[in-house]
Amino acid sequence: MGEQEKHKVVGLREDGWVTLREGEGWQRAEVGDDMVINAVGRRSEEKTEVDRRDSLPLILGDSSVPASWNEALESMAKGEIAKVFAAEKELEATGFDRRAAWYELELVSWIPRRDLMHDGTAIEHLLKDGEGWERPGRISEVHLRMELLSTDPNPREILPSIEKTLATESPNVPEMLRRSIDSLKIGSVVRIHCMAMRTKELVKLFDAPLEGEVQLKMELLQFSKMEDIFGDESSVRKVLREGLGFEKPGVGSEATCQISYRKQGDATVLWSGSLTFVTGDGVTSEGIDAAVRRMKRGEKCTLYLRKDRAFSDRYSRFAPQGVYAEEDLVAEIELLDFNRPPAEWTLPFDEAISAMLARKDRGNELFNEGWYNEALGHYDRAEKRMTSCRTDLDVQQRTVVDSIRATCLVNMAACYEKLGNLKEMLAHADRAVFLEPQNAKALFRRGTAHMKLGNLQQALNDVRFAADNGAGNYPEVRSRMKEIIVKLSKEEREEREKYPLKFRNMFKKKEG
Repeated sequence: MGEQEKHKVVGLREDGWVTLREGEGWQRAEVGDDMVINAVGRRSEEKTEVDRRDSLPLILGDSSVPASWNEALESMAKGEIAKVFAAEKELEATGFDRRAAWYELELVSWIPRRDLMHDGTAIEHLLKDGEGWERPGRISEVHLRMELLSTDPNPREILPSIEKTLATESPNVPEMLRRSIDSLKIGSVVRIHCMAMRTKELVKLFDAPLEGEVQLKMELLQFSKMEDIFGDESSVRKVLREGLGFEKPGVGSEATCQISYRKQGDATVLWSGSLTFVTGDGVTSEGIDAAVRRMKRGEKCTLYLRKDRAFSDRYSRFAPQGVYAEEDLVAEIELLDFNRPPAEWTLPFDEAISAMLARKDRGNELFNEGWYNEALGHYDRAEKRMTSCRTDLDVQQRTVVDSIRATCLVNMAACYEKLGNLKEMLAHADRAVFLEPQNAKALFRRGTAHMKLGNLQQALNDVRFAADNGAGNYPEVRSRMKEIIVKLSKEEREEREKYPLKFRNMFKKKEG
């Protein structure tokens, strides 16, 4: 590093340092990263060099580094040089020369460092950044190059380099690796310093006895993203071949697929064949139906199915011969073709109404059979298809459409009640009341949602209004009203008992 006079002073910073030379790029180190710096201490008046540390290793934010250095280095780019001031006591306490009025610091390099488990047992160092911006995410299939090294200053090889393809959701993949893989890009290289307890977690991966502290060097060679369809890892889809175009079946399409099934962890094919079904009609397993609705024509995918999304319980009647109901499965699916029904808004009015009613009726059948998610799909499609795309309706036609929409919304509220989603139940019942303010069923559903959410006065208002609009003779409505009144009375009684007697009488008129 040259003399200070050779550097242009870029600007004084409020935190106590001056930039002498700008660095490269936009990236900055973070607390905990390993750094290498050059440091030269100088006296104020004479500018005489009193201390020099070349290629000095340190950890950003560590107590062995002067606080003013940490503040400056955290904002510096690679190659940047800064004139950093520090108090004598601060320098002396950290082992640097107290005679120096300032130090010229040059940030040579740094290696990002991350505590993967937040307990010091697995420390990740980024040795090489990867290409692009895409990362595997929590659910993916990754191809890695890995080797185990000792923790000596000159690391020796414990196990030779191997390449492995792993599904990150596999129980054999330790959590520390999941967290590391989640942030890598293709070509990224990391070194993870593992304490003894984390080393034991690597035994299954390397199929070898391991103990003590080790360093795992890992490079991400390739990855395939997976889609967690339901968000609970019960149906995870990996695309093997992209399909054509952009159109997907959605709900209500007749889809033809080539499917094969095998048990997870077993290569034996249990069943293979062609399947044609109407999506969203509750005529195959929930996981298969949901996956096909997301595919494009010609697409091929692997689907990892937990048994409750495959053929267990109520789906067992759809299991092909040789496929057992109580098994976690892997399905290979190729979507050969599908036919979507014409959109209702493109049809003549009478045909569109018939299509809407047909979807509603199919939803009713599925609801009565206990297929609430599937019923939702049909009600939703019937309600939405004519909401915003038809501008050619007269007042009478719009009234007919809104009446069917309100019925579908009420039925959707009933589905959400069965599924335990009270917020959606309330939202859909509220939309139905907006369309038909005197719809007794909509008011009753909204009142029920309010009651279950604890909004008792609103619940009573809705149920009373439902009774006033023709539902008063229904036993369910009378029973619900009585239930709400009992709950309100109990709530009011408990509220009165919360407060002392003096607060009950504080607003009474004083005598005299």
